[in-house]
Amino acid sequence: METHYYLVFRWVDAVMLTTHQITADHAAKIGKQLAHIHSADLSSLQIQQPPESSESGVSWDEFVEHIRLQGLTALDPVTTNLRQIKRWADVSSVAMEQLTGTVVLSHRDLDAKNVLWKSGLPVLFDWESAGYIHPMHDFVETALYWSLDENNQLHDLHFEAFAKEYVSTGAKLHFPIEPALSAGYAGKLEWLAYSLSKALRLEPVDDQEQQVAVQQVLETLTALKDYEVLCPLIEERWIDLTMDLDID
Repeated sequence: METHYYLVFRWVDAVMLTTHQITADHAAKIGKQLAHIHSADLSSLQIQQPPESSESGVSWDEFVEHIRLQGLTALDPVTTNLRQIKRWADVSSVAMEQLTGTVVLSHRDLDAKNVLWKSGLPVLFDWESAGYIHPMHDFVETALYWSLDENNQLHDLHFEAFAKEYVSTGAKLHFPIEPALSAGYAGKLEWLAYSLSKALRLEPVDDQEQQVAVQQVLETLTALKDYEVLCPLIEERWIDLTMDLDID
């Protein structure tokens, strides 16, 4: 018999923002929320930290072979970009190894779909992904959730507002940004692998679910390419911010 788990939240009469509705003020408030989460003393919870591993266990070659055997031409971009996908996987694996040792308990999925707004204040929900994460990795990913537009272009003012409010709480960010940026590939690659499993019917899905998964594969591949272009721009902006905000 399977065991089922449920997350039940108190009803909140609030609204969820779409990407184009997010302002620098929203980003700032989430930055402050994240800083409070990172600074919280949760040692009394006695939550055991799982063993750290940078290995994804994904065989991209096997996915490509399934694409070939099934003749699923809609997924040809995966085959065409296989070398690049492997490079992203290697880069993220090295970065995750560099980010071991320092961790905090956090939400780990604090994007717009997991935040409601009531009277101008955020209400965080959907803590399904909560767990341990390096604070700089969490900072970068959350900042980008609230600083990128629909075309994955950086809203500079949003990014700056997020960082300023995070630092205003006294939270420290004395970590290099490059490993955190490279680690950002990991979540996208996990979603790519998950979507490929469904698109190739390596797990039970109906026709509609498969079509959605194929679209998710293509969109995630585009997001990975956009992210690669974005990383050096964010790193450059971060250097400027560290000087302005006197970040260690």
